[in-house]
Order: sequence, then structure tokens, then C-alpha cells
Amino acid sequence: MTTPSTLAPVRSTVTRGLNLARRLGAAIVRHVMQAITFVLEGFGYRLMRAPCVDRVGHLALDFDSYLKENSLLSRRIRPIFLLGDRGFSRSDTPANPALMEYWRQYITIIAPGPLQSVLALIRNYGGSFDDLGDYAFNITKSARAYEVQGKWRGRPPLLTLTDAHRERGQKALRELGLPDGAWFVCLHAREGGYSPMDEHHHSYRNVDVASYDQAVATIVSRGGWCVRTGDKSMRPLAPMPGVIDYALSPLKSDWLDLYLCAACRFFLGDTSGLFNVAGVFGRMSVLTNMVPLTGAYSPFPGDIAIPKQMLRDGRRLTLPEGFSPEIGQLRLTAEFESRGITFVDNSSEEIAGVVSEAFDRLEGGAVYTAEDEVLQSRFRGLLRPGHTCFPSSSRIGRDYLRARTDELLNADGPTDRQ
Repeated sequence: MTTPSTLAPVRSTVTRGLNLARRLGAAIVRHVMQAITFVLEGFGYRLMRAPCVDRVGHLALDFDSYLKENSLLSRRIRPIFLLGDRGFSRSDTPANPALMEYWRQYITIIAPGPLQSVLALIRNYGGSFDDLGDYAFNITKSARAYEVQGKWRGRPPLLTLTDAHRERGQKALRELGLPDGAWFVCLHAREGGYSPMDEHHHSYRNVDVASYDQAVATIVSRGGWCVRTGDKSMRPLAPMPGVIDYALSPLKSDWLDLYLCAACRFFLGDTSGLFNVAGVFGRMSVLTNMVPLTGAYSPFPGDIAIPKQMLRDGRRLTLPEGFSPEIGQLRLTAEFESRGITFVDNSSEEIAGVVSEAFDRLEGGAVYTAEDEVLQSRFRGLLRPGHTCFPSSSRIGRDYLRARTDELLNADGPTDRQ
């Protein structure tokens, strides 16, 4: 009579056989997928994964840095992006479809369907693809975009507006009230309504748009206009001469968002990723209220930035304290709050000062003394390998550093980084 004890060896043998068959099947699938990947690459194609296409900063900076790095390394490939692939995003929809269309110049984009599904299987099981996940953001090591964009310095941008897009954008500006031939600056001041699902993680990055009034007045006094960009959750701006509240306009659209960033004289923003759209089209950004300190720089070499002030239990933190290992790698609101750390936005005077510096640079009249360069070096010397923007080659605002001369000259740390 058959008993459980006599069946146990049989069951064990069958289980081992099934496990072996599964492992063998998985190995065969991997090898087949790898072979198909090899064939694709033989024809010049390379599968890729972009983890955060639903955030416009990543859609701009990740793609731009990846393509520029390929060019710098003389990689002659045609990347394949699978539209509808969510990656780490909350949504599989590109944050700006118009920008995704511009990337078609360099990337083969496959729409959802049978081919996309097959290519996703090949990529996911073939083990060979390009991952764009660490270009714009990395906690444990420096973000790769800073080094790539620095090496690209002096070269033309990959993207330029098409004639049709430019003509359509100019027509829209007239509808918004901008006179023919007038120049404008994009203004973006981060608020908390864009992504309510994760706003509790990032609320320390928000700013008060009212603190930009003095900078706006500077722009208007020089003959320019100011176009406030953003999303429809933002609170309305008080009416001001020379200011267009485009964020709440019925004309707001993905293509016009893109046009404004690409056609502005410069972009006045903060840590919110929209400034990267201006950067990939070769426009200068003036970034304010940057946090944390280890991410205070822009990845684009021609940009200028100034960070927020940090307090701990009401006491102003020194710059070296802000760069310290305990604080420098913090990224979430709760992490700062648990350590008693709060932030003070840049003052209206600080913002207006860095905007004036931007005008000086654009008009060829920027003056930097030898002491200014020492202060730049001192601030940069507080960065350490692994800090997000360690490889950055952009600058911190001149007046911001001058106001901290004593603190920087007395700070410990290397000062030989250029």
C-alpha cells in the first residue's frame, strides 16, 4: 500500500524536476532575448528605459543628458523608447507630449501595441538596455547630468524650435497681450498643487511668488515682460504692468509651455524641474531658493543659482553645516523636520540681485573680481564626491556669495576645484 512516506521521495523528485525545468526555461528565454537584443544593436538600435517621463524636468534633462553623453562618447546608436512604459513614474503619460515629439529627432519612439509589448519583453528579459535613472537625481552618488552638461559646454543645444512652432508661439503671445517684438522672461515659483500625491515629501521646496515682485519690476524696467508659467492650481497673481499670468490662461497647453521655455530671454525659477526645458533649448536659467545645498547648482554651465537659508531649531546654519554628511543628503520634508530644520526663502533683494547679474552677463557687462572667484571656489569646495551636484560647472550668484564673505573665507574645505 502506498503511504505518504513512500510518496515523499516521488514528490521531491517531481518538484526538483519542475524547478529545474523552470530555471532551464527562464535561461533559454534570457538567451533568446539577449540574442534578439544583439541583433537589434547590430542594426544600430538600443533599447532604453526612462523612469520618470511624467515629470517634465526628467523628460527634459534625462533625455538630453543621455543623448549628449552618447554623442560625447561617439556612440552611434538609435535609442528605442517604449511609449506607455511607466518605469518608476506614477503615470505612463509624458509630462509634455510636445517635448516628447521633439525627441523623435534622435529617438525611435514606439507607441503602445503589439510591437511595444514584444520589445518590452525583450528589454526586460534580455538584460541589456540603457537606463536613464541616474542622470538627474541620485541620493548616494552624484547625478550624472552635471558632468555630461559640463562637458557639453560651448556646443549648440540638441533642440531648437521649428519654424512652425515659433510662428504659432508668437501668435499666441500676441493673444496673451505681448506686443510684437517684445522680449520676455519666464517666471516659475513652485507651489504645492501640481502633484498632491507626493507633495508632503517636497513641500520644503515651495516658495512665495510675492518675493519675486522686485525681480519682476527689474525685468519690466529694462523693457521686458514677465510670463508666469506653472499649472492651473496656482494662486492668481495680483495684476502688475508687464506681467502675464499664463499659468491660469485658457491658452495654456503643452506646446505653448514648451515654446515659452525655449523662446524666453531667460528662465527665472527654482528647484522645480521646468527650468530644464529652457536648458535643453539653450536658454539661460536664474534659479532661486535652491534646496538642499548639495543640489544648489544648475546642471547647465551657463546658469546662476542661489540657495535657501537653513535654520535648525531657529538658529541659522552655516554653509559648512548645510553641506555636512548629516544634512547634505536629506531630500524629504519629514527628514528635515525630524532634525528641527526649516528653510527661509530668498529675500526679494537677493532674487533681484541675481536677476541683475543675469542681465549683466547677457549684455556682456558682468564684472567678477578676484575675490568673487575665491568665493565661488570656497562655496564649491564645500561639495564632496557623492553630493548631487558635485561635478557641476555652473555658478552661485555673485551678490549672494559677497554677503557671506566672512563665513566662506573662514570655512574649512578644499578650495582648488574650478
